[in-house]
Amino acid sequence: MNNTFSLDRVYGEMSCYSLMQVDFKQRCRLSKQINNCKHITHFFDYFRLMYCNINVQTKTKEIGIVCIFIMIAIVLMLTLVHILSKYFGAVLKIMSVKLHMNEYVAGATLLSFGNAIPDLAVNLMPVREEAPLFTISISNALAVILLSGGMVCFLRPFKINGHFAVRDLLFLLLACEVLSYIVISGKRTTRIEAIVLILLYIFYFVVIIVDLKLTRLTIKSLKKQINELQKNTFTPYRTRQLHEKQLQLQKLENDNILLIHSHTVSVDLYNMQRRAASDFKIKDQSKGLNSTSGMKPVTHVLNIEETRNILHSPSNPRNLFLCSEFWETLVPIDIQDWKFAGWCKRLYLILISPIVLFCNIFIPIIDYQQPKHGWSKLLNCMQIIITPILLVTLTEALITMNIRDWHVTLSIKHASWSMFLTVPLAIIVLFQTRTDQPPRYHLLFLTLTAVTSLLIVTTCAIELEVLCCIVGLVLNLTENFVASSVRSSAAAIADLIMNVEVAMQGYERMAFAAVLAGPLFNFCRHNGLHRHSLLFQ
Repeated sequence: MNNTFSLDRVYGEMSCYSLMQVDFKQRCRLSKQINNCKHITHFFDYFRLMYCNINVQTKTKEIGIVCIFIMIAIVLMLTLVHILSKYFGAVLKIMSVKLHMNEYVAGATLLSFGNAIPDLAVNLMPVREEAPLFTISISNALAVILLSGGMVCFLRPFKINGHFAVRDLLFLLLACEVLSYIVISGKRTTRIEAIVLILLYIFYFVVIIVDLKLTRLTIKSLKKQINELQKNTFTPYRTRQLHEKQLQLQKLENDNILLIHSHTVSVDLYNMQRRAASDFKIKDQSKGLNSTSGMKPVTHVLNIEETRNILHSPSNPRNLFLCSEFWETLVPIDIQDWKFAGWCKRLYLILISPIVLFCNIFIPIIDYQQPKHGWSKLLNCMQIIITPILLVTLTEALITMNIRDWHVTLSIKHASWSMFLTVPLAIIVLFQTRTDQPPRYHLLFLTLTAVTSLLIVTTCAIELEVLCCIVGLVLNLTENFVASSVRSSAAAIADLIMNVEVAMQGYERMAFAAVLAGPLFNFCRHNGLHRHSLLFQ
């Protein structure tokens, strides 16, 4: 009994790094008994898969399996790219417009919060229970600021608002100083220190909201002063004052509100209209479009109602192109992209087609830049039923983590109960809506899109974190090195993808604001919520 107790205590204190120091024949048994190895799992127990099921017995075979894991990590990164660029980016823009934010506030709140959610979920998982969070936070901040910030400024040069940039930098420096004090005072955060970190971010959030309100009050005051000056008698002093205030007003208004651009919608609208006009005659919808085959996208402010009603005509049947539109929406490879792509782009489209097909089936599209805002009647009605099943199934798997053999078992037993609500709702939507125009409540799909996107992105981020740990262990890299290089770079990939994608769509100010606010969120919330966490080793 004493021997058994001693072995259990030893296995409980052993690190999974010691697994790499024993013979291959002992690794299967130890991977099941060392508690720390059970933490480096998510949907798959990679150690048990490698050393028990595949029965790796040589270093060459082990390196080969690691190469396969790296390929899986690349697939996860491609999934992040697709979901963040196609779904989550559109959701952020719509939410920013509905909440009347400007680009800086949207970037400092919504975009940075969306970028930080996957890493926040990773920090709360067992894989980072004993990880050096301070090292990871600093390394991740450096990766985001240098890589993401550098790419945004290089790809989309723009004039930075000095006031907003200095404000965010000062808060970031304050967070660094607070963390430095915590490191000097002890290796772990106390309750009071955790509360201070959380309150620091709350204070930052209040400051940027107050700053936005003050900016808009200043705009109103300037407009009033300009109106009064225009009523005064013409003098050189009055002209100079009027010119200065108009320039100041123009500068403030440029940063006052976020507008959705339509630089990518023109060609899409034309192709959609051309297809519809060739199959069914739509009155007054395709006039003047016959000579636009060579047209190029033009950047201007998007007319939301125009893209919503672009194919609508009262004379159209309610279910016009119902089935054909369904199949065209599901096709994972865009025909227009395929026609004009080179061999490298076509290979990329083929490789990501399974990912695109999965996302097309389960994630609703709601994007003001697309015709009908992405509405596809039959597919959206199906998604009312199948998407909640996916959400409940994945959430249940994340909570229970019921691992059998080397993988988590997925059960739809509880998820199937959602059909009692979703099936009648889908039937009502199917009979009440049209195919050529989205319903007024189409915006409600925004919640479904945002939650599904974040859940899948979070799942991919956690799996990517686990894979980075596995690769570091097999290659005999120290935990601090893996934390400061591989794991921080992997965590910064999602931020880099999202920020660059947003910048390339013409919202470089939003992306740059997220570059500075994201690390601040990581410092304050991650280390604050993970109370009693290990900051360094």
